[in-house]
Amino acid sequence: MTAESQHPRSNRSDPPFRLSRRGILTLAVGSVTTAVVGSASTAFARAAMAKTTPKPLKMGVLTPLTGPSAFFGPKFRDAINLRFEQAGMKAGGRPVEIIFEDEAGDLSATLDKVKKLVERDGVEILMGPLNSGLMMGVGPYYRANKKPVLSLLNHPIEVRDFQWIFTPQAPLERVTY
Repeated sequence: MTAESQHPRSNRSDPPFRLSRRGILTLAVGSVTTAVVGSASTAFARAAMAKTTPKPLKMGVLTPLTGPSAFFGPKFRDAINLRFEQAGMKAGGRPVEIIFEDEAGDLSATLDKVKKLVERDGVEILMGPLNSGLMMGVGPYYRANKKPVLSLLNHPIEVRDFQWIFTPQAPLERVTY
């Protein structure tokens, strides 16, 4: 058996594929151009990313640090801090800046803190308050300012119907402490 008969194309009747000098030159120029353009665009993208660091995601958290529900506040604060520390203080590739405020279990104080977080601190997303009554009281402000709110607990249907408030979906009777 000859080497030619062992080749998979040896039994085929069509001639072997051949490239002309022009074809080889075209492939070479195309390959080099692709490599240069690809590496240049990657270098430009890396340079642009290095120059522009994303602005921090400001998150405001309202939790009871004083008042009748103060037992829960530090636990929520510590859990939120721990989770973001585990994630390198980043969310969606952006650094996270968390601003905690004490809702103190009082509606007027909570509304003042919410306004401070939104209007002065410029937070983009909020968490809390913990208390359903306080959430119902600040819900219209959240809705008017179109700020997404992650609820710390499940709240009654009246709160879940607010367009910008997102709560856990478990029924209240399944939430345990």
